[in-house]
Amino acid sequence: MNWPNKFKVKKIILLRLAGGLGNQLFQLGFALDYASRNKCKLLVSKAHIGSYDTVHEYVLESIFEIDSIITSNHIIDFILRLRLPRLFPILSRYVCFVSDSNMQKSLKINFKDSKVVILDGYFQKFYKNVDYSYLKSKIKERHCKNSN
Repeated sequence: MNWPNKFKVKKIILLRLAGGLGNQLFQLGFALDYASRNKCKLLVSKAHIGSYDTVHEYVLESIFEIDSIITSNHIIDFILRLRLPRLFPILSRYVCFVSDSNMQKSLKINFKDSKVVILDGYFQKFYKNVDYSYLKSKIKERHCKNSN
């Protein structure tokens, strides 16, 4: 049976945002670059930002135009609440759980067969080993509200 296009499984990256503005920027930067490298659709959950003792707010919308990638899907929020990448940092053929611990290895793997990649980490180390001028230009071009 052939499914209509809207039901076909696409590559998707799910990002769990957490922490303050700095952490959110690292997470979003890593996720945008990761999605670009692997030609995936990116969905971002902000449901977990206020769930720590130190309450942070979601402030990225005041800097970037990213409403199109923000999700408020209860199933996705539940999956991300489980924090599977932190518990099981697995890089498999179809489903990948990427955290700070396996981030460098995940950047070297071609995920052409992967259907779902779940990101959960702060990803600060990402910027130390990567030329992010490409990412910077893409964020500015696609997502900044004010190019100045």
